[in-house]
Amino acid sequence: MIKKFISKLIASDKNLTSTNAEKVEDSRIEKTSSWEVGDVLKEVIRRLTAPDRSDSDTEKEKDRIMEKVKNFLDEYLYPLILDDLIFNKEGQKLLLKEIDRELENLKLIISYPWLYKKVKIAFAGRFSSGKSSIINSLLNTDILPTDITPTTAIPTHITYMHKAEQSNAYAINREGRVIPIPIEFFKQIKHENIDEIYSTVLQTLIDSVFINYPSELLSKVIMIDTPGYDPSLSNIDRDLSLKALKSSDLIFWVVDIEDGDISSDALNRIIKKELADKNLCVIINKVDRKPPSARQKVRSKIEETLRNAGVNFKNIFLFSSREKDKYVPEIIGFINKTLKDKENTLPFFDFVKEGIEEINNTLLDGLKSVSAEKEKVETSLEKIWKEYGDKLSKVLVDTFEKYAKYNEPWLDDPHFKIYKADNYLNELYEKIAHVVADITSKAFEYYLTLSILDEEQENLQNLLQQARKALKELEKLQEEFEKFIANTHNRRLKL
Repeated sequence: MIKKFISKLIASDKNLTSTNAEKVEDSRIEKTSSWEVGDVLKEVIRRLTAPDRSDSDTEKEKDRIMEKVKNFLDEYLYPLILDDLIFNKEGQKLLLKEIDRELENLKLIISYPWLYKKVKIAFAGRFSSGKSSIINSLLNTDILPTDITPTTAIPTHITYMHKAEQSNAYAINREGRVIPIPIEFFKQIKHENIDEIYSTVLQTLIDSVFINYPSELLSKVIMIDTPGYDPSLSNIDRDLSLKALKSSDLIFWVVDIEDGDISSDALNRIIKKELADKNLCVIINKVDRKPPSARQKVRSKIEETLRNAGVNFKNIFLFSSREKDKYVPEIIGFINKTLKDKENTLPFFDFVKEGIEEINNTLLDGLKSVSAEKEKVETSLEKIWKEYGDKLSKVLVDTFEKYAKYNEPWLDDPHFKIYKADNYLNELYEKIAHVVADITSKAFEYYLTLSILDEEQENLQNLLQQARKALKELEKLQEEFEKFIANTHNRRLKL
């Protein structure tokens, strides 16, 4: 039904038919002053749905990059992780889980290049809780419209662009293509004066919107204004909101002080179920409506609710846009602290590199340990062979002296000499055999240990070569990835 509506919508404007579509100048969509919102809306929808060969090429390039990443993991990283010489089973399981998480973040960055090496901070909560107002206050702007209706909610990323002389807005379709839209039009589609059917179409076509804004706070972070949560949300709204929240590094859950607590539905269906592993903070908004005692009561209630539910949270803040100078510094201070903490949380390539370097160091330590053990074994073997030589010499001397004392003339009888020689040799062989058996028993254990250590040393050396090769291959892959990100980002923004 939506596809039919889109076709009708586009065909209804003679200027936007397939014959004339290519002749539409970019300035038409930029100059909202000479256009009605409905006309701009039609043009945006046309651009969102128009086929683009560059999309196909970009998708192929994305697939090629991801295939290279997976091949790297299969050929170089996973064999290192799954080797029992380096990690035990539990360590392997935990590390593989972390890699899967970082891999998902990498896929997200491929689709949205401006997320690369940025800390993503999302604002969530029910509709009209004041998320947009808080973001505006933190950025000291009115870039985000407020009083948004549920039917027109679209996730909005606010990011910093070095060359942005003025704020620009872009819509991102489901294939990841970036479409420029005027700031004023963005504010219009986020308000209730857009017909519900238009809103449904836009939500079906648009994955998210991002805005360039020259704020220093955004130089290292991206702020995400998510659709408000409500039990009656459509699956589209809920999925869009969860997608934005799950990709975030820090989440501020905004609660209107009039609500008195986080709703049980939001707590059980979203916070506990979907966001359990996320860094969570709560902002109690519109606190100017209540006296200090009531504010503290709500704060204590929310804290109790979260603790009873077993939800970990970082902090609970009070806020009012009417007294933003009082509350903004504390939240910004927390964000800056988070940025410092996130310096230890690395993007995919840095994460993998650090992991391989740790493996490399572990292998070097292992080689040192094996070499030290071998040295001990070889020293012990030297002692054993010295002991063997000493004992053998003593046996020879003692036995010879025993039989040499029989030197009386009558003992020179040839038959006795033969008897004496036989006894001498038998006793000598017997004593030598006893010495050899004793020494061999001791030496065998050491030689067996030495053989095991030699094999372990060879395995460690092979793994060390693999780790060093993996680092080189990772550098090549990262260089290719960053080139792809830059090219993709520039191509999409060259409008």
